[in-house]
Amino acid sequence: MSVDGFQESAVDVRLGASFLWWDAADTTRLLSCYDGRVLMFLDPDDRQARMDDFTTRHLPFRPVQPPFFSYVRSILDYVLTTTDSIDVQWPEDMDDTSDCYHLSLTIQEDTQVEFFGRGTHMPKNPFTQADPTSRYDLWIGKADYLPRKVRRQMSHQTSEHCCIPVRISTEAERPPRAEEYIPAGYKVRYRGEPEAVPPVNPLLGQQAPTWVLTDAWGKSLSLSDLKARAVVLAFTGIGCGPCLAAVPVLESLPDRFAPGDCEVVSIECWGHRAHSLRVYAERNGITHPFLVGTEDVINDYLGGRRGVPVFFVLDGQRVVRHVFMGFNPEEGGEGIYSAVRDVLAGS
Repeated sequence: MSVDGFQESAVDVRLGASFLWWDAADTTRLLSCYDGRVLMFLDPDDRQARMDDFTTRHLPFRPVQPPFFSYVRSILDYVLTTTDSIDVQWPEDMDDTSDCYHLSLTIQEDTQVEFFGRGTHMPKNPFTQADPTSRYDLWIGKADYLPRKVRRQMSHQTSEHCCIPVRISTEAERPPRAEEYIPAGYKVRYRGEPEAVPPVNPLLGQQAPTWVLTDAWGKSLSLSDLKARAVVLAFTGIGCGPCLAAVPVLESLPDRFAPGDCEVVSIECWGHRAHSLRVYAERNGITHPFLVGTEDVINDYLGGRRGVPVFFVLDGQRVVRHVFMGFNPEEGGEGIYSAVRDVLAGS
């Protein structure tokens, strides 16, 4: 079935919210929309409206991050109604949150619990760690009882969501329709549709852009500081399952070659602070340089996109010789290993 030329999927009855997501730096630019039928992302680089109508992923829930207040409400509803094994505490407030109540929720179930409208027991995932414990910390304002911050802690990652200034409207508004917000000239592409032409990274065969970044411990590192005959730059994100699955491969890669032949550097692209990188590195055994990405380096290497992981293999002159998009655990990083070996053989 279609409506106005758009595929029509079942209307959401679980998430309980529709939303428009605007760019905080440019409030005239729409980033995404969820209207109960489809989740839409606008890609200005390719002039595409990327749509997910939830027909290609057979999940008992829709993997959509709800708006902040809806997200908090679903966690509180779960606390009040669940029969799961949970522990709820009210730790004493820290100095910087003295104006908030602090609720700490620990969920001790056989699988991790996420909140997509309701508490959802997640399917087993090869990208996550073995410990299924889930923890959520909420900070709620004492003066107005509105939530301020949520911290989500899983064995594989930690994330935070904070409240930004909001305007609460009491007027009834018509729910959005995604197609109404597609700019003129944009092509609609649904999830699962093959690309007409596989994308080629424009840096392939070109000199790698230079950068100076800081690592998780505040130490500065530049591309020119790296002296190995081959360098692997891994663009990653905290919370990305395939990125986490690639960590053991990246850690072991230099040991597969002679000393000085190969160096590995990871660059975090999802905007996490150095403290989060430090916790993530310590928890997952990352010993190679783990750097805080900037908008400039993300634009230079990924064209501003944040789809990760992406791996760049550079030669001794720092020319980009190979680019790998994504990571397949079954392949075990052999493609990256072969690319480094190819670079070394040609040097």
